[in-house]
Amino acid sequence: MSPRRSGRTPKPVLKPEDNPEIEEKVKKRKASVSNGKNKATKKVKNEEPEVEEEEEAPARSVEFRFIGEPIPKEVAVARWPDRYVPELIEQIKEENTKRIKRGAKEEELEEIMEVKSHYSKAFVDGIEYNLEDDAHVLSDKPASPFICKIIEFFETVDNEAYFKAQWYYRITDTVCRDAVRKVKSDKEKCKEEELDAESRFMEEFDPENQLIEEVDVENKSKELQDAELKKKNEKNKSKNKPKTDHTVHLHPKRIFFSKVKDNNPLELLLGKVTITRIASNVDLKTKEEKIAKCDYYYDMKYELPYKSFVSIPPDTNESATSSGESGLSTVGACESAMSSGASELSLLDLYCGCGAMSTGITLGAEVGGVNLVTRWAVDVNVHACQTLELNHPETNVRNECAEDFLSLLKEWQRLVNQYVLSDESNNTAQGSEDLEEVEEVEEVAPGEFVVERFVGISFGDPKVNAANLQAKDDDDKIKATEIFFKVRWSGYDSAEDTWEPYKGLSNCEDEVREFVKMGHRSKLLPLPGDVDIICGGPPCQGISGFNRFRNDEEPLDDEKNYQMLVYMDIVKFLNPQYILMENVVDLVKFADGYLARYAVKRLLSMDYQVRLGIMAAGSFGLPQFRQRVFVWGAQIGKKIPSYPYPTHEVVVRGNTTVEFEQCLVAYDEDNKPKLHDLLLLEDAIRDLPEIQNNEEREERPYGPDPQTQFQEHIRSNREGTGRHTVLFDHIPLLLNADDYQRVCRVPRAKGANFSDIGGVRKDAKGKWELDPSIPREMLPNGKPLIPDYALSFTGGSSSKPFGRLWWDETVPTVVTRAEPHNQAIMHPTQDRVLSVRENARLQGFPDYLKLCGPVKEKYIQVGNAVAVPVAKALGFAFALAIRGVSFTEPLFKLPDNFGSTIGPLPVEALEAVDRAFEEQ
Repeated sequence: MSPRRSGRTPKPVLKPEDNPEIEEKVKKRKASVSNGKNKATKKVKNEEPEVEEEEEAPARSVEFRFIGEPIPKEVAVARWPDRYVPELIEQIKEENTKRIKRGAKEEELEEIMEVKSHYSKAFVDGIEYNLEDDAHVLSDKPASPFICKIIEFFETVDNEAYFKAQWYYRITDTVCRDAVRKVKSDKEKCKEEELDAESRFMEEFDPENQLIEEVDVENKSKELQDAELKKKNEKNKSKNKPKTDHTVHLHPKRIFFSKVKDNNPLELLLGKVTITRIASNVDLKTKEEKIAKCDYYYDMKYELPYKSFVSIPPDTNESATSSGESGLSTVGACESAMSSGASELSLLDLYCGCGAMSTGITLGAEVGGVNLVTRWAVDVNVHACQTLELNHPETNVRNECAEDFLSLLKEWQRLVNQYVLSDESNNTAQGSEDLEEVEEVEEVAPGEFVVERFVGISFGDPKVNAANLQAKDDDDKIKATEIFFKVRWSGYDSAEDTWEPYKGLSNCEDEVREFVKMGHRSKLLPLPGDVDIICGGPPCQGISGFNRFRNDEEPLDDEKNYQMLVYMDIVKFLNPQYILMENVVDLVKFADGYLARYAVKRLLSMDYQVRLGIMAAGSFGLPQFRQRVFVWGAQIGKKIPSYPYPTHEVVVRGNTTVEFEQCLVAYDEDNKPKLHDLLLLEDAIRDLPEIQNNEEREERPYGPDPQTQFQEHIRSNREGTGRHTVLFDHIPLLLNADDYQRVCRVPRAKGANFSDIGGVRKDAKGKWELDPSIPREMLPNGKPLIPDYALSFTGGSSSKPFGRLWWDETVPTVVTRAEPHNQAIMHPTQDRVLSVRENARLQGFPDYLKLCGPVKEKYIQVGNAVAVPVAKALGFAFALAIRGVSFTEPLFKLPDNFGSTIGPLPVEALEAVDRAFEEQ
């Protein structure tokens, strides 16, 4: 072709962004470029959701042309049939029509261009390009051009020159972009005020969860005002602290390949670049040498659905060959020792609570043919730790804060290096003989205590640590600085054991050595490389909607979000093969998803593949919605687990941000199969025996036989060989006399609540108020039957106070508090709140799991837990990844009747799952 200069003003065709506003703007511009409209170029900030139009960029005058003769028609048709074959073009049109019916905009449809011919080479502004070259593409930011692989050169019937790009993502083009602070709308401010009212109500309970004397939200007591002032001062104090830099730095040359492809005017090409693929098994020195010789490198691809960063298989069919040196070894399949033939894999459960998450994961892994054992668990709640220890005696449960646990792990590594590894390298028989001689001649002075052995280890004095956990003010806490050993004294039993600081045990070198060696052999504590998977949900109360003092400018400077940092630090230290992190949906909602973006970027910085999904408990056979975020991490080269498709219909409640809608674990409405029916309250709890408000028995016989498949399964014994015979924890919170009288007056009917007692009405604005035509009824002690807080809760618009649930309903989520003052938690036909066991049923806890602690603590353990069926489904996904099942999609279908399966699936069933993945 003869050279020519562009008659069109170059306009960058941007690749799709995480933010829909940008994506919409980009697609509109793309359409305008394709149609030769709009001669002005407007700059777009890629990584920010709010697009600002800037001054028009001057037009470029670019010489461009194709080189050589067109590719023979028959070759072009065979290579790019969707450009030439009428039937395929018609299929694209039909798919576009379907997308329009689903609400897609015109610019979101697949672009159809009438192609005249294809070429293998092109010339743009003095540079010759070949197919499969990597190149820079014009962007709005001269210092940050777009990066692509050229996969087509073609000319349209209108004699316009185009290339098709397959895009690479910079980190700022992905979910890891910086979070953006936005100005709150009046509607959002109004919503916050409603949450403020609700959270203020929640704060008006004393530590024993009893309501302070009928305090009205609008007329707070002096004590409440002082408490609120203290919280505000704490927030101001936090804001005035020196800012900590929480920036996560990735290599500036690191980019991510993608599946995103689109058509672009030929003149947008700026120049060729060298991109190298880095394999997972390349040593650090080789990696650094390769990176030094290239413009960019990549080791993963980025996919918009589920914000996935995934290793690229070595035999990928995508155009993924490097344009630079390709002498790196390829990423092989997962060939780790963790296979279905391994005897045991180890799990660490951080922030374990009562262990529901690890329980579910191990049950699901077992169904998938993988023997996964929870070897270690850590939590600050002593009652939750007792529960886990009771139900899982194989687990080393530690009741301590996660940061002390991390400090202990570091000290333990030092002790192992000192007393185990160094002894192995300097093993001499003489040393042992010397020790025996010393023991023979040792004499004990009168009144002197002799160390028999060490039986425990802790970072800091456990008594002080326990006091720290109870302290509400940081100034009252004593920071741990050294390790302590638990000492068994010679001649005394375990009741006389004491905790002693390591520095005071300088004469006990041999006992320390023996303890460390025994602990190392038994894996008392994990060392780097010992853990196969870490699971857990770092508490982030700082992002809760009930927290009126959230720091939305720097969430990680809020001490209530500090555990996110600790969690990632533990992952970095232990370097597990996999991680599974759980959190509330506010993780992706609060402060433009700041903490979610931080978590993903932090895992990437540690060379983990990452995938983020949002799952609803009800979708896996529970009568509650309960949506949670789950983040998978897998070392590069491993199979990153997918998310299981839902098995049940569910009542959807609430919504998520537009940017993270692609993370919802669900079927497309067009391809949704027949799911199991919605599980209702009666399906889960109606077989449980009737009890009274004052029920105290922690163990009792069952009542009627199971009436549903769910009840039959939940009552199975641990081995799955029959039914569990003793009913645990069917105890309700004992209501005080006032509340019990109120509960008894609420009709036993669907939708009944405090307003059905009588004496109230709605005003013109739909707010509850006392009915002036009816005298206000009082309790025998002189308090009002309908308390003021019920009328004023959430601005007077709520029907939740003293609300009854009904048999044909589901609940939004199981909560940690059982008081009926601000939520519908009353039993349908009994005058009490749901019992601990009934709440546990709603979370999918097997009936054989027994809880420890006071009744209120049991509610907290259940309410804070991960729903067991969800964890079980994720455990099965983990097992498939471990077994090396080949799957490329982020979602997969669980086997039939998975929810009621106990123990490993038969070999033929597992093989069927494998085949299904291969077909997918």
